Amino acid sequence: MIFKNELPLNHEHSFEHACNSWALDMQEEDKECKPDFYTTDLDYYQDCAYNSLCDELSWEGLEWI
Repeated sequence: MIFKNELPLNHEHSFEHACNSWALDMQEEDKECKPDFYTTDLDYYQDCAYNSLCDELSWEGLEWI
């Protein structure tokens, strides 16, 4: 993942790590605080984390190329 008008660095590895870590945190939080929403499907939490990251990057005005 490279951003428009930014240094040509590939951020994909760090974003994958951040999303995986965030997904595990969200899963653990649901398990403890919202058991009705808890699921063992980590893909669900990874999708949520990825969507949140995309929203944050969009809000920051960063565009992927």
